[in-house]
Parts: sequence; C-alpha cells; structure tokens
Amino acid sequence: MRKCTLLALVLLGGAAGADRPDLNGDWRLDPSHTQGSDSKTKAYALTIHQTDESIGLSEAITDTDGKERKTEIQCKTDGGECKVKQGTVSFWYDGSSLVLMEVRRNNANVIKRRFQTSEDGKSLSMEITPIAPPGQKVETLTFAKQGAESH
Repeated sequence: MRKCTLLALVLLGGAAGADRPDLNGDWRLDPSHTQGSDSKTKAYALTIHQTDESIGLSEAITDTDGKERKTEIQCKTDGGECKVKQGTVSFWYDGSSLVLMEVRRNNANVIKRRFQTSEDGKSLSMEITPIAPPGQKVETLTFAKQGAESH
C-alpha cells in the first residue's frame, strides 16, 4: 500500500508540473469574447511573469469614466499567503490552471480567479468567482496575448 501511495504521489507531482500553463506575457482584454460581464471596464491589461515557483502579476484597469487602477502582486505558487495592499492573496496550480484567491479586509470580500490559456496559447481566460459576500455572479474575461504571431 505504501509503495502504491508513493508511486501515485510521484506520478501526480510530475503530471502537475507538466500541466502548468504558460502564462508569461502581456495580455489585453478581448471584450468580444468576454462572458457575463456588465462591468464598466474600458481597458484591462495583464502582465504575467511566471517562474517554476512564483508568479508576478501586474494589472492596469481603466474604467469607462477614465479612472485607472493598477496593482502589482509577487507571490509564490505554493498556496501560501502573501500580503497585498488590501489584504492577502494565494496562488496555486490546479492542473492546467493557475488559481488566485484574494481575501480583502477582514474576510468581507473573497474572490477566486482561475487563469487558463487556450490550446494555441494566444488567449487567456480568467474566471472570476466571488466567494463572499454570497449572491454575486461568476464572470469569465478573455484576454488576447500581445505580440503573438498570427497564422
């Protein structure tokens, strides 16, 4: 039994590393492929720098009223918490997805984001699932990779 468990852990560990998505690059919101969003977002840019053990995520969001919001996050991808301006974040891989859990001030606002690339690596989907407060809807934003060659 112990040998089977060890073998399963080794196989799963190897598979998890192989399934990690390549998220590196600059991404821009593609409104024509975004679902469930009634957001007032005019522009949304992501820059992702990924290594084997950590992730760097920069976001620049411009609302339709012209207000800009920028965030920078650096964190390991082992599920441990990292402090950010408005609370904590955690990153981990779930198969071919990267998961980001945000806990904002006093657990009043908890959001899970799941990042996954398309097979050709030219688009990125970000599923946003509000955990708390309850009753909010799930959104899926689609981003196009910048500088990706077209075929």
